[in-house]
Amino acid sequence: MRYRNIQTDSGVENSDDRTGGRNNCPAAQGDANMKRRKLILTLILSVTICLVHPFFSRSFAQTADQSLMTSESVKQLLMQAGQTYYEGNYPQVITICARALDAAKGLGYKEGVVISLLITGNAHGALGNYAEALDYYGQSLKLSQDINNKALAATNLSNIGMLHNTQGEHEQALGYLNQSMKLAHEIGDEDGIVRGLANIGVAYQMQGNYARALRSYQECLKRMEKAGAPENTSVLLTNIGSIYVSQGNYAQALEHYRRSIALDKEAGNKENLARTLNNVGVTHYLQREYATALEYSKQSLVLSEELQNKTSIAQALNNVGLVHNAQGNYGLAMEFSRKSLTLAESIGNKEKIADALLNIGRVLYFTGKHAEAVDVINRAIAIAKQIGISEDLWEAYTIKGRAYRALDQPKQARESFTNAIALVESSRHEVVGDIEQQQLFLEDKISPYHEMVELLISQGQNNITEAFEYAERAKGRVLLDVLRNHKVSITKSMTSAEQTQEQRLNAEILKLNTQVIAENNKPQPDQPRLADLDVRLRQARLDYESFQTDLYAAHPELKTHRGEIAPITRQQAAALIPDANFAVLKYVITDEKTYLFVLTKNRTARSGEEGSQLNLRIYPLAVTGKLLAEKVATFRTQLAERQLDFSVRGRELYDMLVRPAQQQLAGKKTLCIVPDGPLWELSFQALQVNSRYLIENYAIFYTPSLSVLHEMMRRPAIDMAKEGETHALLAFGNPDFGSEALEKVSFAERGKKLVPLPEAEIEVRKVAAIHGLERSKIYLGKEALEERAKGEAPGYRVLHFATHGFLDNVNPMYSYLVLAQGDGTQQDGLLETREIINLNLRADLAVLSACETARGRYGAGEGTIGMTWAFFIAGTPATLASQWNVESSSTSQLMVEFHQNWLKPDSNPMSMPAKAAALRKAGLQLLSTKEFWHPYYWAGFTLIGNPR
Repeated sequence: MRYRNIQTDSGVENSDDRTGGRNNCPAAQGDANMKRRKLILTLILSVTICLVHPFFSRSFAQTADQSLMTSESVKQLLMQAGQTYYEGNYPQVITICARALDAAKGLGYKEGVVISLLITGNAHGALGNYAEALDYYGQSLKLSQDINNKALAATNLSNIGMLHNTQGEHEQALGYLNQSMKLAHEIGDEDGIVRGLANIGVAYQMQGNYARALRSYQECLKRMEKAGAPENTSVLLTNIGSIYVSQGNYAQALEHYRRSIALDKEAGNKENLARTLNNVGVTHYLQREYATALEYSKQSLVLSEELQNKTSIAQALNNVGLVHNAQGNYGLAMEFSRKSLTLAESIGNKEKIADALLNIGRVLYFTGKHAEAVDVINRAIAIAKQIGISEDLWEAYTIKGRAYRALDQPKQARESFTNAIALVESSRHEVVGDIEQQQLFLEDKISPYHEMVELLISQGQNNITEAFEYAERAKGRVLLDVLRNHKVSITKSMTSAEQTQEQRLNAEILKLNTQVIAENNKPQPDQPRLADLDVRLRQARLDYESFQTDLYAAHPELKTHRGEIAPITRQQAAALIPDANFAVLKYVITDEKTYLFVLTKNRTARSGEEGSQLNLRIYPLAVTGKLLAEKVATFRTQLAERQLDFSVRGRELYDMLVRPAQQQLAGKKTLCIVPDGPLWELSFQALQVNSRYLIENYAIFYTPSLSVLHEMMRRPAIDMAKEGETHALLAFGNPDFGSEALEKVSFAERGKKLVPLPEAEIEVRKVAAIHGLERSKIYLGKEALEERAKGEAPGYRVLHFATHGFLDNVNPMYSYLVLAQGDGTQQDGLLETREIINLNLRADLAVLSACETARGRYGAGEGTIGMTWAFFIAGTPATLASQWNVESSSTSQLMVEFHQNWLKPDSNPMSMPAKAAALRKAGLQLLSTKEFWHPYYWAGFTLIGNPR
């Protein structure tokens, strides 16, 4: 599936919807004395044609006698051709240019000949007639060189470069484009420089080099802004949006497309509008919003047909087929894809041919025609390799591997999945942006890893170790990169101007955050005002995120090292299991099946023995990912709402997820859970077996992957009881947000309105006493400032936040812990996930005694993207966090008991698994009470990360 729709700022379409290397289109754009000519869209025709008054008679070309033609008449014809081109009537452009060409030749007007040939090439490119376009550009280039017109030569070189780019000859394309840029600099042609930057960006983007592409686009936008031509930014916005789509950041992509569409509608730029509508459709398709995707794809198709743009029509047809395939409408999918293939073959557009073949291959696979699917996909792969497109090859190899599996050809299937995984791994290096952007890129590329796992499992017990290793390679990759290679500091690389812009963008978010909180905590919030603030806040966040991505593009030194990471070995996995009382439960959830890997050591094994003592088994589970998600969601709701009928679902989930391995787990005391998919929302502690909760049998903790746990445990142990230690605990409790509208209630949840939490204040004082008042620092009420948390947290080994927590379901990077705002500060009192990531912590544990702090957006392969992930990135290897809105009183009791159990004199806080055992004891103490027996009170908090 080709979903990138790359074009130059001047109208060249380059990936999903190319128009044959057009760099620009000359057009009259209003009175030359009243309005500056459009910087890009006028092409080099501005050298000669924009000297002519732009208003002309449309009947001139039809009535003028050829014998009466003058150079001025030719200029007017070419102006008309430019306007007609801009309106999208390409056949008429060719007709007009033919008259202009004959007249210019008769007059000996060589510059007119050059321009006539050039515009004719543009029109043929728009119609998908690439050979003709290249021929006209070649003639125009030779003549422009003969008359030593460097401006026209630069334009032709650029157009030829983009035609090569269209055919996948990227290095050859860059050679022509760089020649064009050199000439433009020599003559000081700002139009040519801007055009060159845009086209070079396109070439890099097609190669998958997103960082270099974005840098070129950034420079192009800066020059356009300086020249006062912001109306020409729509094409670049579409291109940048397509980069975000390629990297999985759909919110940013749609924001860029929205801005592009608004500009195109204002300017009447139907050509770019058609492309952008196509991209919007694909973006919704990737989010499985098929009805919306089909609507936008059909809009693009109608507009493309109106413009007679064969390349755009082929792309739109294929995308309509793509959506039908996803909806299971295989007949329609095949019909539209074959139409796309026929049209693409008629114009010789190899990329569109490959796109259509890949989609036809999908349909054949899903309709059970596996051998035919392999043949068709092989054709698509061969063409994609020929023209240098790698972005969709990983998916093509994955579908091909599935078809081989269905044909019972495991050797060929394995080879296909290996190729797909290799392509995913190599493409990781080109992602531009921050840590979350890197995670988003991998999110939709987990399928080849899972397919390899299933293939190996199907081949028998001898392949279980290798299946386990591939399952590990699909998990926690971004987090593992950071743990092994450390974070980069973005602030140190910023220029003063960038720092000023960052402060301005951040200040806008802080201001709006404060206004939203204040309005929400009024006795009667103004709902229209809240709606308006919400829109403005979302826009401010998008602006800030876009700025952050631009920073990474502008500063290549910020790129996180993402080298090859070998999966955890059998010996390393064995080292994570201290004794025969410990077991690892690692889950892999595919669309159709669920698998459980269980790792234990034999009873006779002693700690420290070689990995050969590891007992690794696989249990296929009879539940699909979809059904499992439904059951987990129901169970979580039952617990979070304190319903009394939760036991049936708790026993059912135990039977599904744990009972198959019950014999291997006999006698174990500690379970390490490696969840997948919806299991990140499941409190295993509350599952039931034989009328007992799992917490009664096991201490339980969670980790994103065993590879991540291995890296966390490689960190040197810190002895918090070390004599003379003065920086053990930093705690914040019951922050005063400063609102006079706060109302005391008897039953306080730490995630509702900002009610006072007196239990949280008592909790913090008791926890400090446990750690030692002389070695602790606590901040309460108005003293619990956000700026203190940011400034002092890096110096402490245990962090404890007893406050309100709020989950942002749309973007968990903006979930937050509530702290005090303070007077005259630049803080809003909200410690957001995005801010936690940027801290440099050395704490062993962060306790988030607030609501829903363990939740977030599930990122396929990476786990839950939210506060706990942010604390891992910031440097904290373990987090104690909540799965739902927790009640304040019971939470305080649980937290105090946890710290007491962890640090009591007869325990070693650095032993394995001290934290998990301490949390279990605290939970059991609540379970044993009449008031807090329900799992709502004790099962919501989970330990994620290093249990030591």
